[in-house]
Amino acid sequence: MAKYKRDADALSGPLMEEMSIFAVKTQVKELLQEYLKRVLVEKPDDPIDFLIGEIKKKPFTPPPAAEDIDTRSEEQKSKSLDLRREETKMDLLKDIFDRFDPKGTGQIARAKVLVAFKTESSLLLSTFPKHVFELPRALEHMDCGNKEGLLSWQAFSEGCLECLAKPGGKTE
Repeated sequence: MAKYKRDADALSGPLMEEMSIFAVKTQVKELLQEYLKRVLVEKPDDPIDFLIGEIKKKPFTPPPAAEDIDTRSEEQKSKSLDLRREETKMDLLKDIFDRFDPKGTGQIARAKVLVAFKTESSLLLSTFPKHVFELPRALEHMDCGNKEGLLSWQAFSEGCLECLAKPGGKTE
């Protein structure tokens, strides 16, 4: 029984990460808020039938998410660039990738990497200190192309390099 609990705990972090990524990308929170508001305003006798009707007759489409604009000065941004050679960055990224692909399958679970980034601060601080906040965000936005949330080396490295080409150093 104790082993089962430990296994479930080990899986809960990555599962929560993937669920969170899905909810943000599909704007589930905004959808639920809108339909809950409609139910509370109308107070129908049968909320389920009411919701089905609302979704069919008056579907809600959330507005696109606001773009994250960096308002820092160019001088501040330039201090936050990672000016190391691309080969150096690729080597460091490969070390991270290989850590999460011990069997050499060529794929890693995005959620497991995100959990590690959040729980092991030294992982990013020691390799990409100027992009501690940006790399997890970039990872969240990478398109896995599958429901399992698996990333290939190519998708992982390209997405991370794109992030590393921009100024880091944001605080959230």
